[in-house]
Amino acid sequence: MFNWEGLRAESAASNSPLTALLQAFYADQRSTLESNHTLSGLSSLSSRSGNSASGPTYGTEDWDFLTGSDQKDQLYGRGGSDFLSGAAGDDTLFGNQDSDLLWGGNGHDFLNGGEAADGLIGAAGDDTLIGGSGDDWLWGGRGQDTLKGGSGEDVLWGEAGQDRLDGGTGQDILNGGRGSDILIDSDGGDTLTGGQGTDEFWLGDGNLGATLITDFQIGRDRLKFLQMGLTFDDLTRIDSEAGAVIKFRDTELAVLAGVRAYQLTDENFIWGKTEAASGLQAAINTVLAATDLPGATVSVTAPDGTFWRGAGGVSDLSQDTQMQVADRFQIGSITKPMVATVVLQLMQEGRLTLEDTLTDWLPTSITDNLANSDRINIRQLLNHTSGIADFANPLQQALFADNSLGLEPRTNAEILTRYVYEQPPFSPPGETHYYSNTNYLLLGEIIETATDSTLADLLQARIFEPLGMKNSVFSPQAPVPGGYTRGYLDAESNGMPSLDVSALNPAFDGDGGHAGVVSTAEEVARFAQGLFTGELLAPETLKQMTTDLVPSDDDTFYGLGINWTPQGYTALFHGGSWLGWSSQMVYFPEQNTTVSIMTNMQSRLEPRPSNQMFEAIASSLIDNFQDDFVDAS
Repeated sequence: MFNWEGLRAESAASNSPLTALLQAFYADQRSTLESNHTLSGLSSLSSRSGNSASGPTYGTEDWDFLTGSDQKDQLYGRGGSDFLSGAAGDDTLFGNQDSDLLWGGNGHDFLNGGEAADGLIGAAGDDTLIGGSGDDWLWGGRGQDTLKGGSGEDVLWGEAGQDRLDGGTGQDILNGGRGSDILIDSDGGDTLTGGQGTDEFWLGDGNLGATLITDFQIGRDRLKFLQMGLTFDDLTRIDSEAGAVIKFRDTELAVLAGVRAYQLTDENFIWGKTEAASGLQAAINTVLAATDLPGATVSVTAPDGTFWRGAGGVSDLSQDTQMQVADRFQIGSITKPMVATVVLQLMQEGRLTLEDTLTDWLPTSITDNLANSDRINIRQLLNHTSGIADFANPLQQALFADNSLGLEPRTNAEILTRYVYEQPPFSPPGETHYYSNTNYLLLGEIIETATDSTLADLLQARIFEPLGMKNSVFSPQAPVPGGYTRGYLDAESNGMPSLDVSALNPAFDGDGGHAGVVSTAEEVARFAQGLFTGELLAPETLKQMTTDLVPSDDDTFYGLGINWTPQGYTALFHGGSWLGWSSQMVYFPEQNTTVSIMTNMQSRLEPRPSNQMFEAIASSLIDNFQDDFVDAS
């Protein structure tokens, strides 16, 4: 494990951060090599270097040294503290588990440290560096680089070029270096130094304290506040010993060292679409007034990078409790793209392939009872072309006949035995898209077998922790501190919340990968933004997820865990419902825009109230950002 704490302090003041990084890595790995490896071991490690671009190169559970060629390489570490060097070419380097050092070299490279504390060096080219979880150190080098710290307390150094540095969650240190850069602190508490050039400082909600900007230059640099709707008149500017303090209500958002409050004018700021926030809240209120939805929360990330979070209605009808933006919901099938992401991560680590069949991973107690189990592969589970019967409808029929069935947990084996094995296949494998929750129940079983871990732990380590999703839990296997909103079912399909289903056991339908995550609108939006902008998967893997498509409905296709439609505006999306809750997650790639909607009622009345909420929010968003959402006809 690298000693980043000393490096962190040194690099904050150093003019040669790369030297400090290499010294820290060398000192750590010299000790590791001397204590754990023989000369023959080093020889075997070195023999894995020099691979060409014929296919991905995978590390082991030990300390690995992987180098690329002058072609386009894909290097994936695994366990142990690895060194990955892309050499020349446009390379993909993924550290995965443990503390790694990644060196992009020449070319436009993608580097992701994965778990633990990593060091990432872009070197030459226009590189993308993503720290992942842990306290990471990122150095862009030459070129127009994008640096994202992820979770943890990270150090980001742009060096030369016009770079974009985003600390992610945690209290980070960002230094743009030479060039005109964008430095982003979305949750507060970071220390930002623009360096040379005309810089922009983008600041969020100050949740972790005020952002310290060490070198803001009046007349050269500018500030942008990411909370949609803020104006200059909303901010209070006062002097302190540390510099000018900028506040919104009672929250300190920024401290500008060496600046006096009187020097700050409207010209020092970049403002977004200030009127968009009121339009989005009006959309929530209008739908709630026109329907019998108890309540809703919404999170939006707009094309200009600003965000908005809103709520309306109630979270508990009996207590008339006002809905809050941070309230949690059962997100139902939005769990599926999260589980699909874990499957694809395991694929890009070489732990499984999409062509592996059920018989490769599941016990005979399951495969002997499923037709075509020797032909159904992981890809077909992901895109719902396995033909395996769906357990959801017969389970719900049994639940409506006997409500007590929802009060107790069930194992996946019980769900399969009672509601799947007796049903015939819908179709032969690979022929037809047929949405079946059973597919993702089985995927949960497969990835637990492949990793010898629980789905709750895997989602925490691979999704929630890297993205800073502190309010998200896989509820069938883990407790949910503080609980979540009450849920209501429209049992009569008339749009009315007639049945309170809040007492449902989170594992009444098993603990597979089909549903079960509890989260907030904000964190579901964070997942979508992180997934589709490359924080969780390598570019090649993400492309496969979103382009390996099968037709599902009119003008809609299903990929490896996600829906895609070119209708209207191109969108990647997934919905979710779990008896008393309904949700929507939508990402518009051409606009880099995310919409997440949570409601606490499930209804089959058409048009469904949750869909009406999405349409109203999307319409308001498009109206306010017309320059980004050009006419799609």
